[in-house]
Amino acid sequence: MEYDEFERIEPKYDIKSLEIGVGLNEVDDLKPSDYFYKAVNESKTYYELAEKLQKHYATQDLSNPSIKSMMECDIVSQRIAELINTNAFTFSHLALATIHRKLFKGLFSRNLAEFVGKFRTYNISKREPMLNGDSVVYADSEDIEQNLSLIFGKFTHLWREILAQQQFLS
Repeated sequence: MEYDEFERIEPKYDIKSLEIGVGLNEVDDLKPSDYFYKAVNESKTYYELAEKLQKHYATQDLSNPSIKSMMECDIVSQRIAELINTNAFTFSHLALATIHRKLFKGLFSRNLAEFVGKFRTYNISKREPMLNGDSVVYADSEDIEQNLSLIFGKFTHLWREILAQQQFLS
């Protein structure tokens, strides 16, 4: 079987997807910068928005925690929106690791950067303001890949059932 080669097509630029990206960051109490909205209004593509954000933050004092947190929100929101509008997605733990890498690549100091796109090898907890200081229950590090394989397997099976039912109803 032969495969056709194709150019990567810029995903459709969608304001709603950018709002979803910002909303997902708000769960971690991250807020976008005022510059983010200015750049969104002046951009026509995700690539153009990403370029504007990179140039903007190259001139900022990233030792300031407030600026660093806005940078994370701005850049990850743009990347989330772009991923939402990309059709190339599979339901697997490897795809999830790839998404994590695409979202957070280049945003953390060297000691955290080595963990981007990789599964934890140790157990964690994190106090969450939204939970009044309690922690989310995180999976045991030894079970992450196996749990994700089971979840994605069940989701794929359910998705196939939904598609088959839609074809039956058509």
